[in-house]
Amino acid sequence: MTWGSTLHAAAFFAALAIVFLYLHREYRLPHHLLWLLAWTFLVVRALVGLFRVAEPRWLALDAGLVVVSSSLLLLGALSAAGPERLGRSHAMWVGAAIGAGFLAVLAVLMSVRPEVAPIRSAALAFFAVLWIASGWAVDRYVREFAPLGARVAGLALVMTPLAAASIWIFAPGLEPAWQEILETGLGLFLGAGMIVLGVEEARTRYAGYRIDPATLFEDDPNMILVFQDGRVSFVNRAFAERTGRKAGDFSDGDLGKIVPPEHRDRIPKPEDGRGSAARTPAGSLEIDLLDARGGRVPVLVVADPVPWRGRQALKYEFIDVTSRRRAEDEVRKINEELQHINRELERSNEIKSEFLSNTSHELKTPLTSIIANTEILEYEMCGPVNEEQRKVLANISRNSQHLLEMISRLLDFARHEEGHATLRYEKVDLRTLVEGVVDTAAPLTGDGARRVAGRVDERLGPCYMDGEKIYRVFLNLVENAIKFSQEGEIVVEAERVDGEVEGRVTDHGIGIPEDKLTEVFDAFRQVEPSQTRAYQGVGLGLAICKQLVEMHGGRIWAESRVEEGTVMRFRIPYHETLPATSVPPSATPDPAG
Repeated sequence: MTWGSTLHAAAFFAALAIVFLYLHREYRLPHHLLWLLAWTFLVVRALVGLFRVAEPRWLALDAGLVVVSSSLLLLGALSAAGPERLGRSHAMWVGAAIGAGFLAVLAVLMSVRPEVAPIRSAALAFFAVLWIASGWAVDRYVREFAPLGARVAGLALVMTPLAAASIWIFAPGLEPAWQEILETGLGLFLGAGMIVLGVEEARTRYAGYRIDPATLFEDDPNMILVFQDGRVSFVNRAFAERTGRKAGDFSDGDLGKIVPPEHRDRIPKPEDGRGSAARTPAGSLEIDLLDARGGRVPVLVVADPVPWRGRQALKYEFIDVTSRRRAEDEVRKINEELQHINRELERSNEIKSEFLSNTSHELKTPLTSIIANTEILEYEMCGPVNEEQRKVLANISRNSQHLLEMISRLLDFARHEEGHATLRYEKVDLRTLVEGVVDTAAPLTGDGARRVAGRVDERLGPCYMDGEKIYRVFLNLVENAIKFSQEGEIVVEAERVDGEVEGRVTDHGIGIPEDKLTEVFDAFRQVEPSQTRAYQGVGLGLAICKQLVEMHGGRIWAESRVEEGTVMRFRIPYHETLPATSVPPSATPDPAG
């Protein structure tokens, strides 16, 4: 080589050394230091080449510089890849391949150029094999951090020794000018690739090396344990305070001491002894931790592979759920108490229904006898009665009938509450049903100030329903309207709306306040709840209507304005054919009939 080309080579390697010196000082990546030393030794070798001395001691120095620089280059590539990525078996294969390559290149050199000293041949063999291995390691393992730089630098590291060996072996007489052109081109290619590789890869790894994860984990409110290289490398303050254990307590790498036996198979474990288990999603695993005193701490476990000070590790994050578990226990106790109260209420409701049913039966029998005896006296079957006596008997009969009606409603309500009532579907003509309601209610209006009228949509043909129960719904609504109306027309209507039968009873009575529109359908409730209300009744008429409508799978509601009147509406399904779940009219007698 000429003085000019030698100086150019020294300047080129010096420029690379300066670049990697800056990268090492800026990012503190260990393999940058190794590459810095490799370029520095190559600068020294280039300067030694200026002497062009063929003495054995200078040849030995040159060979030594080649071997050292090539070794540092390969060590830097392997360090950039990371030993945890290579693995022990992989590293052994790499070493074996390097040794075999060295011997193969040395054999070729000795056979092709026997006049060259063996020590120089060995040095050149080292140069070729180690640079090729460095290029392979960079392209294979550093590509994820520097996609472009790893490709260019890896290719340049492989091509440089191959081109140099080819020129030295097969074209020893090539003109120096052409040699300088080839070497300059390869040098620029190599320099550009290494610089791009260093900058791109350093920026990618910057956060992981400049920020110590221990600083972030230490103040985390959750308990954190880091497992690396078969042992516990770190526990944060929250873990130490909550469990009373430190990292030194796990020198044997056994995590079983902090987990109860029944939970040890559930905690994620590193697959290779260092920390490569797959991530466990947050909240997917709940176990108990054992503290130093033998107490249990309920936690959620999240396992994440993380980089830890240059190597792979497994981070366990334990989220304390003690307060949540206490809250769940409280909720469980409250639910149990509520279930107990609910059972007591159901039992109380059953007792109430039984009491109403039994009492109604017991009252109805003697009352029927009183009504019958009163009629005997009224019809003078036991002798003549005067006018004053007739008025007393009429009063007894009227109030007895009213009492019998209330007892009958109590009995009906109790039977429906007990679930004894059933539907007996039959084909019903609603026009006939409404006319029957109007005829039955007409005498109840008294004077001519009130009147009852019926209207049925002509499009509403016969359909299947429990005619007796729908008749009672209409009749109860009409009686209720008569009770709360002083004058005006009470209209009973039926029509088909959206595949359903809608029944309506409209009056012009006292109306219902807006906040009472739903309460009027509750049992024993009326609009005016005072003891001295002007309207008699026990408040069961609308409750029974609601029961009967809901038995048909329908609903009932009220629309009203105070002092203007009320519209009571109900809807039930329209069945053109007999429903599959119906009970034939002759199969089961109605217990409330």
